[in-house]
Amino acid sequence: MVSRDNNGEILAARAGTRVGTSPLKGEALALRLGVLLAEDHCWETAIFQSDAQVLIDQLSHSEVLPDWIIEEDVLYLKSRWQEHPNWQFCWIPSEANGLAHEVAHWCRRMDVVSDE
Repeated sequence: MVSRDNNGEILAARAGTRVGTSPLKGEALALRLGVLLAEDHCWETAIFQSDAQVLIDQLSHSEVLPDWIIEEDVLYLKSRWQEHPNWQFCWIPSEANGLAHEVAHWCRRMDVVSDE
């Protein structure tokens, strides 16, 4: 997960690990890490971007039931979103999400799980 300011400058990055093989679960973890970072820094306004359309749909549309593998994450993220109405969750194409993926891959290769 990479955090940038409105000029595109990197503010922080976080990475985490989970045992499993689901890319969707990994995307949900990245959003959770982003939410935790925003709360740690008391950011009142934040835009969380993900290239996981399924995840963003489950967050944005109440009529879409959460996929069982990320249900806990979706419910958590929705609860945080209710507490922070100026936050946004939006989908971006995977081509625009390269830096976050590179950070995650680097952390996995280097066995790094940390923040900032």
